[in-house]
Amino acid sequence: MTTAQNLAIPFSLEIDPIPAEVLSRVHALAAEVGIAQSDLSRGVGDASPMLRARVRLARALALEPLVLVLEHPTAALAADDAKPYAALVAGICEQRALTMVTLSMDEKFGRLSAAGC
Repeated sequence: MTTAQNLAIPFSLEIDPIPAEVLSRVHALAAEVGIAQSDLSRGVGDASPMLRARVRLARALALEPLVLVLEHPTAALAADDAKPYAALVAGICEQRALTMVTLSMDEKFGRLSAAGC
């Protein structure tokens, strides 16, 4: 399954091919969470841990929740990726005016991501 197909699932189970109206939403979500257009054709199984984290975040945001729940969001990330991921989450929470609930052992992520929520 490609990254684009994975992002399309919250909107439609018809993902091969992805309907045009769904594809526009997929592109918007990808841009919001920092997924490059070139990564949309990449298989999720071949994706880096950071790309996978961005995919999970995009799917969590797809249906426009009021509360974003993150469970161990940095568990699979390299230590160097936690800070930029926290900044991404904080920015999205601030922009969308979301409440965030995070369960994590990563105190640094908690402090950094809470800045925008």
